[in-house]
Amino acid sequence: MRRGTARAAGPPAGWPKCSRARQLVRGGEPGGWEGDLRYGDLVLDHATRRARRGERAIELTPAEYRLLRCLLLNAERVLSKEQIGRHVWDDPPTDSAIERLVSRLRRKVNDGQTALIHTRRGFGYWLGQAVGA
Repeated sequence: MRRGTARAAGPPAGWPKCSRARQLVRGGEPGGWEGDLRYGDLVLDHATRRARRGERAIELTPAEYRLLRCLLLNAERVLSKEQIGRHVWDDPPTDSAIERLVSRLRRKVNDGQTALIHTRRGFGYWLGQAVGA
């Protein structure tokens, strides 16, 4: 870096906010953000670590909670398996472990309602309303 130039703290441009979310989810910090995350009728409550879709409660495992939080923080952005893996696990997971986790969370969140968790083949996963839905 050249002398006299300022650099913003945080992850490089284009990286998802997952690293920051991971810090908050796994112990947080004094004065850290503790509100709800929402996308349409999907709500993730940070204080109780529970989710709901409309009036329906969604029971989540700790890994499902971290994945849903990452997807909500990056709503409508495609996240690669590598990005998801860094957020959810301490050690690099296998692709099949990520696929199983996304599949379980997708079933719980979508459960007979408009799909919110989608696959972008060759790229990764995203949370949002599909075009034309």
